[in-house]
Amino acid sequence: MIGYVSQLCHAIAVSLMCANDNTSLCEYTGDSFRDLTRIARINDKMWAELFLWNKENLISEIDQFSGALNEMRNALVADDREKLEEMFRLSTQRRAALIRRLRNLLSHRFAVPVVFSALACHLPRPGEMSRSDRGRMLGRPGKFAQNAWVYSVVKEWALLCSVRRIYA
Repeated sequence: MIGYVSQLCHAIAVSLMCANDNTSLCEYTGDSFRDLTRIARINDKMWAELFLWNKENLISEIDQFSGALNEMRNALVADDREKLEEMFRLSTQRRAALIRRLRNLLSHRFAVPVVFSALACHLPRPGEMSRSDRGRMLGRPGKFAQNAWVYSVVKEWALLCSVRRIYA
């Protein structure tokens, strides 16, 4: 699941930024492009390790995404308005269902704050790590990915909290 909801999103954002070197993009960029590429500003060492650590799942998710993107491309080539509208309706329905599930999930109080507190107490925050701490993390294979995963979980929990404030 992490391959789909996190790593694939980063892969798409990075690929979008790498696909075009047009220096005039900033003159035409709107909210959609900025929102989609926000996560392309990425920690190269951490995300390379995370991608390689989960490469089988991520490759599968990339293939699935490529299939959906190809389906849209084929609809465009064929001038198939009906297929495009069907895809847009499906995405709108799935997005609405996701938000409903998030609202439902966040309306129940469960042990996530306790888990978050426990994680936060045992790990230094990224800004509080000294250079030697970062060096030790980078020097030990697997350790960096493990801590990066924990930070990712903490970040996802914070995101859920902000979604709760927005959609509650």
